[in-house]
Amino acid sequence: MNAGDLLASGTISGKDQHNFGSMLELSWKGSREVKLESGEVRKFLKDGDAVIMKGWCQREGSGRVGFGQCSARILPAIPFPYDSSKEKVVESTPKQPGERYTNFKLYGCWWSSCSWTVRIALAAKGIPSEYDTHIPININLDEKALTSDKHSSITLMQQQVPTVLEFMDGGNVVRISQSLAIIEFLETAFDHRGGRLLPLDPVARAKVKEIVEAINSVTQQLQNSSVMGMADSISGKEVLGNEFRKQAIMSGFSSVEKKSCHNSQH
Repeated sequence: MNAGDLLASGTISGKDQHNFGSMLELSWKGSREVKLESGEVRKFLKDGDAVIMKGWCQREGSGRVGFGQCSARILPAIPFPYDSSKEKVVESTPKQPGERYTNFKLYGCWWSSCSWTVRIALAAKGIPSEYDTHIPININLDEKALTSDKHSSITLMQQQVPTVLEFMDGGNVVRISQSLAIIEFLETAFDHRGGRLLPLDPVARAKVKEIVEAINSVTQQLQNSSVMGMADSISGKEVLGNEFRKQAIMSGFSSVEKKSCHNSQH
């Protein structure tokens, strides 16, 4: 970005659906399909999509004020095909995972960073998939939402908002929850395809997992909404949860920064 760039706030432009502006509003958090002029539909932007914005205003008897066309194209998270002179080329496994595992469908929530992580991984591997929300979109993260019939039918992990990847392994339906387990599966099953999600070198891979687990197992868990709500409930102070989250994030990121700098020097 440069000084003077125009940024959108993301607020809803009007009360009616035809007045909505951003893609998140138009698709209403991924729960509605947006029909394009080409006949295609979108819930979220895809790699290769071009976004074009134009705007102007004019009052009767006055001049027209606006800005020129602003456009950009969505590029893949990782360029295809993956190419690195620093890593040893590994032959694909005898079985063709792309033929064995099919019909991928990702269940998640638009507000979940774990869901977005898996979506990026699927895009990096070039694996087509459907997307669905397993939590009722207009219900807060309370006991009613987390014990709904749809939620229970997809995952046995109650009182959580997990990310679940569903696919076919031959004639069997397989479901894997937890974003890191899903990414590990994708990298192992599709090692021959798309971008690399983890380093090939055992030490480098362990170092990556070390940093990821510091965020996943400690920092993220301590700043979740459920933990903040519990802190507020026990203390009787609504502000305590936010302070608890702030300290968890600051401590976790500081630790990761030090670890990253240490790893880069060795």
